[in-house]
Amino acid sequence: ECRLFFPNRTPTTRLNGTWFHLTVQGSDLLGIPPMNQTVSEGEAVTLECISKDETARVVWYKDGLPLGPVGQRAWVSPGGSLTISEAQPTDLGLYKCEVISTAGQTQSATAFLNVKYKARVIYTPKKVFLPFGRPGMLECQYSANPPTTKVRWEKDGFLFDPFNVPGVYRKNGSLHFNKVEETHGGEYTCIPTNEIGSIGASEPIHVVVQHPPVFTLTPPNIYLRKPGDSIQMVCDALDGETRPTIVWFKKDGSPLPADRATISGGNLTISDIKESDRGMYQCVASNEAATISADTELFIENTSPRGPHNLTGESGQNYVTLNWHPGLMASSSQFSVAVRAVDSQDWRTIRVTGNRATISSLDPGREYEFMILSQDHNGDGMFSKPLRMLTKGSASDAQVSTPIGINGPLSGSQQIGPPQRLRIYLGVDGYILEWDSPSYGAEFLDRYQVYRAEETSDYKGEEGLPLVQDTTDTSYLVGDLQENSIHHFQVKSLSTEGSEGVSERYILHVPSYQKAETFSLF
Repeated sequence: ECRLFFPNRTPTTRLNGTWFHLTVQGSDLLGIPPMNQTVSEGEAVTLECISKDETARVVWYKDGLPLGPVGQRAWVSPGGSLTISEAQPTDLGLYKCEVISTAGQTQSATAFLNVKYKARVIYTPKKVFLPFGRPGMLECQYSANPPTTKVRWEKDGFLFDPFNVPGVYRKNGSLHFNKVEETHGGEYTCIPTNEIGSIGASEPIHVVVQHPPVFTLTPPNIYLRKPGDSIQMVCDALDGETRPTIVWFKKDGSPLPADRATISGGNLTISDIKESDRGMYQCVASNEAATISADTELFIENTSPRGPHNLTGESGQNYVTLNWHPGLMASSSQFSVAVRAVDSQDWRTIRVTGNRATISSLDPGREYEFMILSQDHNGDGMFSKPLRMLTKGSASDAQVSTPIGINGPLSGSQQIGPPQRLRIYLGVDGYILEWDSPSYGAEFLDRYQVYRAEETSDYKGEEGLPLVQDTTDTSYLVGDLQENSIHHFQVKSLSTEGSEGVSERYILHVPSYQKAETFSLF
């Protein structure tokens, strides 16, 4: 009702009131919703949810999930209210009741149930290993509502206050050791407390000070083996008086060959080595305190074919026919014929198959030198001994010369000259071999190949040299060399279309006073 008053008149009011009718439109389903409540552990609590429609159905949710079977400790009344006889810490959460009519209409309301309980330890390990001489931590996992106000630690039945122990501090209830010592071993318990109280101390935690493993033997950085060989990769470690657990892995994640690999005393043995065994290996030594590792790499040495031998030839006026024995792995080998005129420094290289080739387009009455290089899927092998032959006729019979070839000339785009001016000098990191680019065909250069060998009682430098490196640079780091030794070097240039040029061979003498002399073999 709205009524008008006149304070300065008599009477102060008259029949001038106006009435308004207020209608509140509410749900026809939910009569009494649940309310937020706080209870202590063990107390009973009821979350009301009363429907106006007796035929409606009530469904409860906890933390967004349907409430499962409530069991003997809780029940839902016929009216829809949820009652918990003895509240537990796990009952804490957000509850929602949803009323569903027979016609499918719904209405819901939520309430938060807070359960207060004493601080308690959730989990502590029975035994903990701390690494001697390294940082360590002793954790106490606890729960409390309200939150804890303090965490008390005891060691061997006495108060263990980190403030009185150098190098030890407490953070979030856990004990942290800057550097574990032998005196830190013992029986520990933790006691969390909040404003309500504490359930009590944890189960004893047996702390053992463990020496971390230390390698007493590690594998070398590199192992080099041939296919079919066996290898033993060494590794050993100690952690005080005992030996830690030692295992081996391939760092690329692939398994060790179960039928060919064994581990004994820390050493890894692999028999009948295959190409798939190449790669990085890791020896891992571990105990309860720490884990350490050492790496090594296994290289598989490619078996290059033996240099061709018994090189013979038959000359004509403009050609030379060569024959040779192919050496090892003949079934899969290819060959390159290197040829030059003796009075010239330029080598030509021609690829052939089989163990016979006719080199044509030669000048009459001119001496030529030939070498055969064996090749297979593993790469280049070794050169044969050089063979010199004089073509028949005389120089006066020579016409305009054409490039050396097999049964005909090669196209100019396929030709490439040999590397020029090989030289060796002593640098900071050892001896360095350098050379200049080919005098012609350099625009077709694909790469260089460096060949080298050291003279020994078994090798006098008469046969071809083994390949040691492919490179696009014009230098090669030889490194340190032993005094009073002799080393042979040769560099080959390869074009993108398969043509090759071979340099002169250089010989390096390393005297006892570590100065080098170089000279050309030819």
